[in-house]
Amino acid sequence: AGEKNAQVPAAANRLNRGGDVISLLEVCKLSYVRDICFLHGYNEPVLCLLHESGSPQSASRGPTWSGRLRDAKDTCGIKAFSINTTHRRYPKLMEKSNLPYDAFAVKGVPGVGGKCLVLCSDYILLLDHRTMSAVAVNRFAYPGFAREIPMDKMDEPRGGDQQHSMNVLQARKNAYLVIPEVVSEVSKIAQNESAMMLDLNDCKLTWLECFKQKEGGGFGRVHGLLSLKSGQLVHFTVRIDSGSVRTSTASKVFEFKSCGSSSVPSCISVLSDTLVFLGSRLGNSALLRCRVTSSGSAKASSENLVEDEGSLAQEMMDKSAVGEGNEEDELEKALFTSEVATDHDALVLTVCDRLSNLGPILDMTTMSTDSSKKEDVAVAACVGHGKHGAIAILSQTWRYDKLLQVDLNDIKFLQTVHSFKGDEKDRLSEEHFHAYLVLSTSDSTMVLETKEELELITERMSFVTNFPTICAGNLLRKTRIVQVYKEGVRVMRGSEVEKDVGCKDLCEGQQSEIVDACVCDPYILFLLGDGTLGLLEGSADEKGRVVVNLGSERRRNVTCMSVVENRGGYFGASESHLAILCDASGGLEVISLPRLSSVFRSSAVHEGFKRLEEATSMKVEDGGDQRGEASLCVAQIDCQADRLTKELWVSFLLSDGFLYVYRLDQCQRTRGFFFSRVNILNEFLLVSEASSRVQRKMVRLENVNGHYGYFITGDNPYVVFVGQGQVRVYSASKDGPVTSITGFHNVNCNHGFVFATENGQVNVCNLNARFSSKFSWCAEVKHVGSTVHKITYSAETRVLAALVSKVIPYRKRKPEEGGGDAHATNVYAAQEAAVAAEAREESFEVQLISAETLEVLWSHALAPAEIGLSISSVYIKNQTDESMSSIIAVGTATPRGEDYPCRGNVYLFKIEKQDIPNAELGQPRVKWGGSLVSTKDFRGAPGGGGVHVVSCLDGYLLVGIGIKVLLFKWNGEYPPATPP
Repeated sequence: AGEKNAQVPAAANRLNRGGDVISLLEVCKLSYVRDICFLHGYNEPVLCLLHESGSPQSASRGPTWSGRLRDAKDTCGIKAFSINTTHRRYPKLMEKSNLPYDAFAVKGVPGVGGKCLVLCSDYILLLDHRTMSAVAVNRFAYPGFAREIPMDKMDEPRGGDQQHSMNVLQARKNAYLVIPEVVSEVSKIAQNESAMMLDLNDCKLTWLECFKQKEGGGFGRVHGLLSLKSGQLVHFTVRIDSGSVRTSTASKVFEFKSCGSSSVPSCISVLSDTLVFLGSRLGNSALLRCRVTSSGSAKASSENLVEDEGSLAQEMMDKSAVGEGNEEDELEKALFTSEVATDHDALVLTVCDRLSNLGPILDMTTMSTDSSKKEDVAVAACVGHGKHGAIAILSQTWRYDKLLQVDLNDIKFLQTVHSFKGDEKDRLSEEHFHAYLVLSTSDSTMVLETKEELELITERMSFVTNFPTICAGNLLRKTRIVQVYKEGVRVMRGSEVEKDVGCKDLCEGQQSEIVDACVCDPYILFLLGDGTLGLLEGSADEKGRVVVNLGSERRRNVTCMSVVENRGGYFGASESHLAILCDASGGLEVISLPRLSSVFRSSAVHEGFKRLEEATSMKVEDGGDQRGEASLCVAQIDCQADRLTKELWVSFLLSDGFLYVYRLDQCQRTRGFFFSRVNILNEFLLVSEASSRVQRKMVRLENVNGHYGYFITGDNPYVVFVGQGQVRVYSASKDGPVTSITGFHNVNCNHGFVFATENGQVNVCNLNARFSSKFSWCAEVKHVGSTVHKITYSAETRVLAALVSKVIPYRKRKPEEGGGDAHATNVYAAQEAAVAAEAREESFEVQLISAETLEVLWSHALAPAEIGLSISSVYIKNQTDESMSSIIAVGTATPRGEDYPCRGNVYLFKIEKQDIPNAELGQPRVKWGGSLVSTKDFRGAPGGGGVHVVSCLDGYLLVGIGIKVLLFKWNGEYPPATPP
C-alpha cells in the first residue's frame, strides 16, 4: 500500500506535464466565451472561440441585451488560434468581429478547411479568414413589421379621450415592429429565407455523414440536421465553393427543408453514417436512422424498414389516433407524409429506439390506488413540458386492468397453448389467438376453451386429467399440443392423441417421475426426480404424423434448467437452441441441443459474484459437479434474449427468494465469454425468506402488451422486466400470494395474462397502453400534449385536480380603459396585439381527472392572460351551517410585466356528481364534475398580487400573496366574506 501511495504523485505530475492550460485572457484578450469548436483542415489543432465584447462603434463597452440594442447590437465575434503544444505557442489564424449579439454556437464545417458556422437567433453565418456568407431565417432579421397585426380581431379602445385611443392603436400596430437601429449589419449580405420563420434560439446542430461530400462543378455540399426548440427537424445544406466562400447572394449558399419533428432537443450527436442520437430532457430521447432517397420525391414511410423500427410519421399518427396529439402533432404528421419535390437527394428519418423520460417533474401528490387498502399508495406527478406534458401515476406495485374474475380453488398451474389448423398465413398472423387454457390443481387437470367466453371442455379433450400438469406447450410450429405430467408426455393434435411417451421409457427402466420440464419447439427438456436431465425431439414423418425421439445423452445432478433460442450465436455455438442448467452446489453449465454438449461452465452461482468466468479446471463426471451441496442453492432459472439487441439475460432465483440477474458479455481481448451481474432497480423489494407457503416459480412473460420479462410466484410475488440494459422489479402482491401465471391472447384480451391466487381466484388481466416498464417505479403515463403545472388529489371522490396550460385559438381581451398610466396602457395593448398576431394563446384551465382511467371529467378555463399558480384540496367549514366541505382551491395571477399591477384570484370548486346527457344503455349515467362555488379578487395595493399558496387551517382558507399570509372564512355565499 505504501508503494502504491508513493506512485500517485509521480503519476499526477506526469499528467500535469502532459496538459496545457491556456489563459484566454492573456492569449486572446477574452473574458466572456460563449462557445468553442475545433476547425478542420489544419496540421495542428485550431481552436475557434465565439465570444462577446463591446462594439467598436459604440462608446459603451461590454455585453448587451435586447433592451439596449440602440447603443450596442453587434457585440459578438470569433477568434481562431493554433495550438502548438511543443513550443507552447498559440498563433492567431482568424478574427471576425461585429457579429450579432445573440450568436450562441459555433461549429466547424467538416471536410472543409478553415470554415466555421455561427448560429444566431435570426441568422446563420458561414465564415473563414477572408469572407463571410449569411442567411436570414425569419422576418425579425430585417427592419419593418415582422408579423401582420390583425387589428379587426381586437375590440376598439373604450373609456378615455381620443389620445388614449390613439395610443392604444399605435401600441398594437407596433407590437411586432423591428426598427432599423436594432437590426444587425449582417442583414445587408444575408440570403433571404425569412419566409420560413425559423426560431434558431437554443437549437442544436449536427453534421450528417449519410450524403456524398462532393458534387460536380467544383462545389461541395455539407449536410446538417437542425433540431429547433419546438422539436421541428430541418435538413440544412451548405453549398461551398472549393476555392472560397462567396459573399454574393446571386447563388444560394444555404438550403433548408423540413423533415419532421421529434422531442424538444437538449443535445444531438451523430453515432455513425446512418445513426443520429437526439437527447431530450423534456421528452423521450430518440435514436434516429438516416437514409437518403433518390432525387425526385421523398416520402417518409415505414415501408421496407427492418423489424422493430417505425417511422416518425406513423408514431405521430398513432398518437393522434388515441387522442394524445395536438396541433403540433398534426404538423409533424403532415411533414412526414407529404411528397417533397427536390433537385437533390432527400433525407428520410425513422425511429430505431427511444429512451423514456419522465422529467422534469413539476409537481406531485400522493394518492390511493385502491380504496380498500390504505397501504396501496401511489404518487401522481406532473411531468414533461409543452407537447411532452403528461400525468404519471408512479407506484412500486404492478398496475393492471382486471377484465374477468372467476372463482376456482386450488389452482397450482396455468398455461395457454395454440392449436393451429389453418393455412400458413393464418398461423403467422398476430391475431392467431390461444386455443386452450390448461389449469391444474393438486391432483387433476382441467381445460378451458378460450374463445369469446371461457368454456370448460375437459371432457371433450384428450388431456391426461387424473394427474396435475407439470408443463404444456406447442410443437411443430403450433400444430401440436404437448402435455407433460409426472408419469409421461402426451402429444396431441387438437383433441386427438398422436403420441404417448411413458415415464418408463424416459427413465430407461429405472423407477422415477418427472418433476420439471421445458417445451421449446422442437425440443422437450424433462427433469426426473433423481436429478437426471433428458431430451425429446419432435418431428413429422412423411405422412405428417408426429415422431418423438428420445435423446441418447443425459445429464446428472441437475436441479433446474431453462431453454433459449440461439439467435445471437452465443458462446460461438451453431446449434439453434441452448439449455442452461444448475446443480445443487451452485454449478452452472450451458449445453447445446440436441447433443447436450457443454459450451460454458462456471461455479458458485449462488454466491452472487459480479462476474462468472468459465471454469476450465472443473472436474465433472456424468455431466455434473462433484461438490458438496450448499445451504443456499439455485431453485429456478430463466434465460431470454433481448429481441432488439440479442443480448442474453440469465436470472437465478435462490432458495431463499432472492434474485440474481446476469448478462452475457464477451471479452474483446481474449474473445472469451463471461456473465456479468446487473444491478437491479428496486432491489429492496426482493425479500429473502427461508420458506414460502406458495411455491416460488419463474414464469416467462412474452409480449404482454409489448412488455417482456418474467413473474415470480410465491407469498410475496413480484414481476421483473428486462430491457435497455436495465432490470426493473415491481411488487405484485396487491391480490395476495400468486400460485401461477401465464400469457393470454384472445379476442377480448389482447396480449394480456391470466394469474391464479391462493385465495381461489383466477383473474384475466391486461396492461393498458399507458403502462410503462422503463422506470425504477411502475409508471402509468397519460400524455396530454400540454404542460401540467400543479396537481392535487381529492380522497373522498378519488379524483385528481390539475392546473393545465394548453395552446388554444386567440380569445379577445377586455380593452384597457383610459385614465391610467400611459406606459402601462401601451404595455397592455402591445401584449394583446402580440397574442392576436400569433392567432393562438396559452390558456390555463382547471381539470378534474379520473384517478382510475386518467380521463378528463370536467374542466374550467381561466380568463385570457390569467395563469394558475397553486391548487390544493382543502377542507373548509361553512360558517352558516357549521358543515365541513371538501373543496378544490385554486390561486391565480394575471401578470403583465413590471409596468402593470398584477391581479390575483382565488377560486373555490366543489366536486359533485353530475348527470350525463343522452347516456347509452349500459353506460354510466352520472360522473364526477365541478362547480364554481366562490371566488375572491385581489388587485391593487396593499394586498394585491398573485396567489402563490392556497391551503387550509382548522376549517379556514389560508392564502399566500407575496409576503403576506391571509386567513379567510367561508359562509357558503358568493363572494366570500372578508378576513376575520
